[in-house]
Formats: sequence, structure tokens, C-alpha cells
Amino acid sequence: MPLEKRFNSKITIVLNRQADEISKAFKKYMNERKSDDIDEKEAEREAEEISNNIYKTDEGVQTITKSLLPLYINAAELGNEFFNNIHFTNEGEGTLFAIIREDYLQWLNEYGAEQVVNINTTTKELTRRIIKDGLLKGDSIDSISKELSSKIKQYSKARAVNISQTEIHNSFMKANFLTANKSGFKYKRWLSARDESVRLDHKAYDSLGWVEFGYMYAPGLEYPGDSRANVSQVARCRCVLRYAVEREG
Repeated sequence: MPLEKRFNSKITIVLNRQADEISKAFKKYMNERKSDDIDEKEAEREAEEISNNIYKTDEGVQTITKSLLPLYINAAELGNEFFNNIHFTNEGEGTLFAIIREDYLQWLNEYGAEQVVNINTTTKELTRRIIKDGLLKGDSIDSISKELSSKIKQYSKARAVNISQTEIHNSFMKANFLTANKSGFKYKRWLSARDESVRLDHKAYDSLGWVEFGYMYAPGLEYPGDSRANVSQVARCRCVLRYAVEREG
């Protein structure tokens, strides 16, 4: 999906920039200091202290969210378009994205910020582990700094794929669900990809058939990709919904 590739590219740039900034901040904070003969407990304490001082999980949230905004909007427009193409047959029918735009942006304002903080939290934990391992091995400041940059960038390749697939799908389905609600649909049906990669619980949701619009498939999970649900339910999900005004057989 071209949009996922664009999101992947953008989030990779963000994560790689973070890696370089953390590496430079570490060197500046340590000021060429080296820790010798350090035990694991002391390494843990120092790594925690250093990572807390050089990296804040709420830094850059607005900047990152703003840079990703056009891609989130694009995904939402596609979710709206997908709904209209499936549920309306005549040109000019359907619910315009403009109708749900305000509700979608209100959701995105909170959701996007939370996701950036989650991404930053994972980066910070990786930073702490790399520093701790380097201190335990007695590595030089330069060596640990290089490790921070290279390992965070290496780890970010897989993270970027996972993040882009999850974020685009979640945004797509949020707009899709909002459009169905605004259009007056009363029932929904979960449709999985129906292959070997589908989660067992998502297969179970698929087998339920038609349910009322407000039905919760799991805590916080009103539709595929629902940001209120546990991450195990939404990460890299590919499921969608069909909607109906009246319950179908």
C-alpha cells in the first residue's frame, strides 16, 4: 500500500533522527567520563539516570504529530471513501469526509500524541538497555555513543514497518467507523483476512455475523484498530467491517 510506504519512510526518518540526537546527547552528558569496574546494579542505576537526563518521552510530540498529520488525514479519507464505495452504488451518494472531519481530528489530537509518547517510551527503554550493557562491559563513551546510534537505527527498521501498518489501518478504520455512524447504519459485521495469520480471537469475531453497531468485541474494541483496545488486538490488524441499516441474514 503506497500510503503505508510513505508513513514507513516518514517514521523511519523520525526514529533515525532520534537515534542521532540521543547519541550526541549521551556524549555531551557524559563529558568523556568512563565508568570502570561497575556491577550490574550500579550500571542499572546509572543507565536509568543517564537516559532520564538525555531523553524525555514527551519531547517533540507536537512536531512529530504535525509531520505525520497529512498521512493520517489521507488514511482517514481512504477509510471514508472505502465505506462509500462499499455501501452506496449511485454517484453522489454517501457521506463526505467533511462531515466526519471534526470528530476525526478530535480523536486524532489525543490518539496521535499518545502514540508518539508510546514510540518515544520504547526508544527510551532501548536507550537505557544499550547504556547499561556498555557500562557493564566498560566500553568507552565514544563506543557506547556509536552503539546507541547504530542499534536504535537497526531496531527502528522493523519498528517502522509495524508502526506504519498499525497506524494507517487504525486511522483508516476510525474514519470508516465514524462515516458508518454518521450515515445511520445500525449493524456491523467483522470481516477478517481469513488466512493463517489472523488472530484466533479475530476469527471468532468474524464468525459472530451481524451485531448491533455499539457491540464491543473485546474491552475497548468496537471496530478493528480501535485505539482504546489492548495493543495485542490492534497491532498490524488487517480486519475491516461491513455495515447494514437492518440486520441481514
